[in-house]
Amino acid sequence: MNTNRREFLKKAALGTSGLLILRSSRTAFTYEANSKMNLAVVGLKYGRFHLERISESNQNLVAICDINLKKMDDVADRTQGARRFQDFRQMIEEMGGQLDGIFIAAPHHSQTTIAAEAMKAGKHVYCEKPLSHDIGEARFIRQLARKHKGIITQMGNQGVATDAFRSTLERVQQGGIGEVREVHVWFTSPGRGIYPWYNEIVNKPDYINWDVFQGPALNRSYHPEYVDNWRKWRAYGGGWLGSGGAHAIHMAFKGLDIGALWKGGEGSMNPIRVKAEVPVISSVGYPEWEHVTYDIPARDSLPPARIHWHIGSEEHLKERGIIQKLEKLAGTSLDWKKSWAPT
Repeated sequence: MNTNRREFLKKAALGTSGLLILRSSRTAFTYEANSKMNLAVVGLKYGRFHLERISESNQNLVAICDINLKKMDDVADRTQGARRFQDFRQMIEEMGGQLDGIFIAAPHHSQTTIAAEAMKAGKHVYCEKPLSHDIGEARFIRQLARKHKGIITQMGNQGVATDAFRSTLERVQQGGIGEVREVHVWFTSPGRGIYPWYNEIVNKPDYINWDVFQGPALNRSYHPEYVDNWRKWRAYGGGWLGSGGAHAIHMAFKGLDIGALWKGGEGSMNPIRVKAEVPVISSVGYPEWEHVTYDIPARDSLPPARIHWHIGSEEHLKERGIIQKLEKLAGTSLDWKKSWAPT
């Protein structure tokens, strides 16, 4: 496969990336009883968890993919027999009908691109949150999933399949805590601030495929920090809202049925209104703290609601009185033992 990055992006923009729907690929509805699925994992820093789940469920791991050859070497003992790739496009093309589904645990900026190519090729997709880098990508991948009705797609969000999450969600939906009009969601950050682009020239090691890592992002010179700590830059990550925030806010999203705003169409006649307070605005990185309010319109019989998103160091949240306010609302300390709270 000799398609370079620029050619691929041009073709993808035109919807002609060259990947065909493989007619030999089975759908989720045609599996024989007790048959095994042939699966692949893309992104092995966060995808190691999925290697374990594939093994536990006794399915076939037939391929792994990462831009870093050393990451694949690190899991060699758990991936024996699986083919290795640095380019997901090459993996999808060469594996052909041997591949049924793909787990995607890549950086935020490339998740939609990988998921889209997998879906176009007729593969079932499990993609880690936040699934997309921005709202436009989210709308695109949702439309694509609707178009390919024969495949199963799911966004991964830690904990949502647990008994604890499901039982709590049921209580909220059934009115167990009454009518909800205000929600506070928080996450603590270890002092992350704005990080500029690096100017120095760094030689790229042979084991890194920098071209594939950049994906749809604007082309720039290699630096190891971009690969190792991509969440710091807007070009690659979705900030804390796309990371810990996606986990923390999910109960409110499901419990208050905010998804109802998109039922039957691509948008709502009654939009969500957003107001953000930050110390500094940057097109390169994310601020040290954020206070964002989402005003949610009424959904069927549910009243309007306001969701507050707080992010910052624990010290900052205390300085602004946010931790104290949350503890007063909860009537208890947020320092719950054996849990992430208050982080």
